[in-house]
Amino acid sequence: MVQFAPVIAHDRYTLDAPGADPDLLWALAADTNRSSRAMGLAPGRFRREDDGAGGERLVGEGRQIGLRIAWVSGPDCWIGGSWYRSVRRFLRGPVRLSEFDYRIERTGSGCRIEVERRLDGSPIAIAFDRVVSGPRLRRYFEACARFAARPVEPRPAPAAARLGDLLARTPSPLLAGGRHPTDERELAVRLRRLDGARVLPDARERLVGHLREGADEELARLDPFALADRWGVPRRELLRLFVRATHAGLLRLHWGLRCATCRLASEMVTSLRELPDQSRCPGCGATFGSDLDGHVEARFSVEPALRAACDQTYCTAGAPLRPHVFAQLVAEPGRPIEARARLEGELLLRVGPETLSLAPPHPGRLAIAVRGGEPRFEVGPPGDGETEITFSVEEGRPALALLERAGWQAEWVSAALLLTLPEFHELFSEEAPRSRHEVSAGEMTLVFTDLRGSTALYERVGDARAFSLVQDHFDKLAAAVDAEGGALVKTMGDAVMAVFQTAPAAVRAALAMHRAIADSEAADEGLVLKLGLHAGPCLAVRANGRLDFFGQAVNLAARAQAQSHGGDIVATDAVVSHPGVPPLLADTAREPFVAVLKGIAKPQRLWRLRPPPTGRGRTTSTAAAG
Repeated sequence: MVQFAPVIAHDRYTLDAPGADPDLLWALAADTNRSSRAMGLAPGRFRREDDGAGGERLVGEGRQIGLRIAWVSGPDCWIGGSWYRSVRRFLRGPVRLSEFDYRIERTGSGCRIEVERRLDGSPIAIAFDRVVSGPRLRRYFEACARFAARPVEPRPAPAAARLGDLLARTPSPLLAGGRHPTDERELAVRLRRLDGARVLPDARERLVGHLREGADEELARLDPFALADRWGVPRRELLRLFVRATHAGLLRLHWGLRCATCRLASEMVTSLRELPDQSRCPGCGATFGSDLDGHVEARFSVEPALRAACDQTYCTAGAPLRPHVFAQLVAEPGRPIEARARLEGELLLRVGPETLSLAPPHPGRLAIAVRGGEPRFEVGPPGDGETEITFSVEEGRPALALLERAGWQAEWVSAALLLTLPEFHELFSEEAPRSRHEVSAGEMTLVFTDLRGSTALYERVGDARAFSLVQDHFDKLAAAVDAEGGALVKTMGDAVMAVFQTAPAAVRAALAMHRAIADSEAADEGLVLKLGLHAGPCLAVRANGRLDFFGQAVNLAARAQAQSHGGDIVATDAVVSHPGVPPLLADTAREPFVAVLKGIAKPQRLWRLRPPPTGRGRTTSTAAAG
């Protein structure tokens, strides 16, 4: 292979952006995935490797001008709305180092952006950059300036988090990327699989239109919550449609292991059965488990058979991937970093394991010094505008300082949320952790029901009539569970197990169940509902090839149901003490009692809730209560 002496090239220019929103312009400039694509650079396939210092790093691999390249992105530095520095170090290829520095200055008529670039590489790489990549980048920033001048509806979320939605509303091919054609014949075949499904017609039509017209990058990573807000449909209804569309072959579902610190899904698996016991974040080095509520994210994308909209990632260190981080600074030993920032809102300063809360009025000076691996903070008196920040490391390894937005959280679809959708249990009942592998589902509220009087009913009215009444009772319970956002996990004889994300939703469903049964023919035949509720952490497990729940919380809910006399609800303290539950029980008599439950050593304080008798079941319910 021919070796070339390295060449260093500098490029610097300023672009005026009259009328532009500086926060939106910064979000576009800081989106290194969009700018890399606009420059014609190669997307990467990323792999984990040891960084040689006890941690891990993500290495991107691809091809550029016919040559194989490999690189490591970041860590990048930025201050929201004003400055961004991107660094990419190459392990293979004609470039050794690529650095970009973007500064945005507010002016009376808008703002201006100053771009400074440094490229260290072979003469071929420098020539390619001057003729192709550099001019393309400049055109990209000119398009950014025009786009940022458009009127935008103000919202509390950071501009970086709203960028995809904004571009979708006012598409720009250079900024939003291309659109591969849709296979209309295949789309028609798979759409027929949704015929008869209970989905909102408007949501279905919106999704079909998006699969046809949406940009590749949006279809490669579909956000059901953002789309629901954009289309004006209920979030849960659209999520249910996504589950059905996945089963119909329109969408594909993956699971991402999400770091609670970086809030990035850095490792993807195709099934819950593939979840590891633990994962290590290559960004911050944190180790975390695969609990479904806190660390496992559901990711949807278009089926490749319909659209070739692959998720093209160029950089894994960009600010848009971390919209909760207002500022990120990296200091190397003996090379302190200085910056100025206009701090806004509640912020959390994080350096390693140490944190410091910052609230308005913000200080005029903030000094961060890492000595012997321990960070120390010095906070000056409140200032009138910008905060002067200094960050230094005495020795050892480089250190990272994060200023996180304490009052804002990115919304994402947790695996635990999908477990409360009836469609998920109906269509993906085999999608469960592998055998003998228990995964935390986080805190759930579990509901167990049973029927009093069903055995005598079969003897009195015969099998056919009794079976019909019991099935009708199942339908009414399922409707009550569904109406409150829960999922019916399984039936056991005449009993039902359901799961909810919150205690108030479970209580509303339980009250609705009693009303439904009391107003049905089942009540005329002497059938009375027994109910038990408990809220607590539980495990998602694979039992008999299906998704199920296990743990002490499940046992407590089942044992609470066994204490029910019928016509009442027995709930644990964990349910009744929830702040959202007492207002729901204003018309419900409450009686505390202590019971020793089978298989549970410690006596439990329970609450017997007696809903007011209603409808045709008034006499039965009153008798049961007495």
